[in-house]
Amino acid sequence: MRKYAVTTIAFMTLVISGCSSIVKDHGLDYQTAKAVDKPLDLPEGHEPVEDRLVIPNEDQVLNLDPTGEFEAPRAPFLYQPIADVPLILNGTTARLELPSDMLRAKSLVTSYLATLATEDMLDVVQSSGDELIISKPIQLEKQGFWRRTWSSITRLYPPTYQFEFSLSESGSGSVITIEGFTQENDAREPIDLDEDAEPTALVLEAWNYMARKVSEDSVLLSNQGKIDLSQSALWVNQKGLYAYYLGKQFDPSEIDSFIRSQPEFYLVEEPQKGLAVVPSEEVARVGDVVEFTVPVKAQSGSKQMKLFNVYRRNLDDVEWTKRSYPYEVVKQKEGYFLVVDTSALELPGLMSYRLLSMLIN
Repeated sequence: MRKYAVTTIAFMTLVISGCSSIVKDHGLDYQTAKAVDKPLDLPEGHEPVEDRLVIPNEDQVLNLDPTGEFEAPRAPFLYQPIADVPLILNGTTARLELPSDMLRAKSLVTSYLATLATEDMLDVVQSSGDELIISKPIQLEKQGFWRRTWSSITRLYPPTYQFEFSLSESGSGSVITIEGFTQENDAREPIDLDEDAEPTALVLEAWNYMARKVSEDSVLLSNQGKIDLSQSALWVNQKGLYAYYLGKQFDPSEIDSFIRSQPEFYLVEEPQKGLAVVPSEEVARVGDVVEFTVPVKAQSGSKQMKLFNVYRRNLDDVEWTKRSYPYEVVKQKEGYFLVVDTSALELPGLMSYRLLSMLIN
């Protein structure tokens, strides 16, 4: 019995080891194998053998050489309609006319302020009443880690803005009046919405948010027939850029004639085709001769003193009203849209609104 057990163990050991001592392992023969040069015997009438990479629709590809880093294609940012909520910017106040009651208007204001919450300030509302909602001071300038560290050391913080939303009834709807104030060195001064771009962009964002929410309210079954609502001629995409709706039957070849017919716009041909709000000779261009001035003090107040003339190197210090803007016609399922390229500016969404809203006002 013992002899049988020893024989069994020896046999199993031989099998498990792969019989390497008896059968030769050919697993690595490919490393020393040589190619066979013997030609193949092909039948008569055969097609010539061609070893090549097959690219589908190769004749439709303009260039097969890589031109840069690959960018995955994505769907375009489509323009979406918003409710026709009148917005009037007048100096230090903005006026919104909503087709909703006071209760819903208050809810829209508080829900928008909630979207401005950050990790440092979870609750943006300082006080909330039936007719007045006041936000806490909001810092609009975004700071990175090193910028925040520097501000904490020097105690020089970016300005903060506080907004007041006054609510009142108007016919079957309500009116929201927005006022902004700067908070700097314990001084509180009103904001000029025609000059201060960042707080004006926030007011525009609030208008866009409320207009979209009103559009959503109008499609509810419980509100159908109760809200008299029409769509605005300005449509907006996910990036906050605006486009002017031209209609379904618009002919894109007539866009130049359309712009010429608008008293607010001028066509500019140089340095590239675009539209402007001033005549072509008043549009700022790179290379223009401009005066280099410095501020000096005088008895009547500060004034500018000219030192010499220089060539304009860029348009960074040029007002938005002195620029020209490329434009194009974009087609969607709903129709044609006039799109103005304001990407060269710091706040492209605000500038696209300022330009295209002239077609409405």
